[in-house]
Amino acid sequence: MRKDTNSVRAVNLAGEMTRRFGGVQKFAELWHAQLWGLCAQKPGSRAALNGLMALIKLIQHCSEARPKRNLDDFTDEEIESEIQAIRATADALGVHR
Repeated sequence: MRKDTNSVRAVNLAGEMTRRFGGVQKFAELWHAQLWGLCAQKPGSRAALNGLMALIKLIQHCSEARPKRNLDDFTDEEIESEIQAIRATADALGVHR
C-alpha cells in the first residue's frame, strides 16, 4: 500500500484483488503464502517487513472505511456472522487461537 492511499481506494483495491483471486478465502491464503514464504526466505528483511506493513495498512484502511455502528444496533445473527468472518480470516492467515 502506498503511503498516500486512502481508505476508499484501499477498499476498492482489496475488493478487486478479492474478485481476481476467487474470493476472500483464496485471497487471504495467497497473501499468507507469499508473505510467510518471504519471511522464511529473508527473515527480518525490508521486503518481509514491508509485506507485513502492507497487510496492516490494508486492514486499517478497510476498518476505517466500514460504517461505524453501535454494538447495540447489531442483531445476534450479525454479531455471529462477524465473529465467523474474523475466525475464517484468522484461519486463512494462519493465526491460531
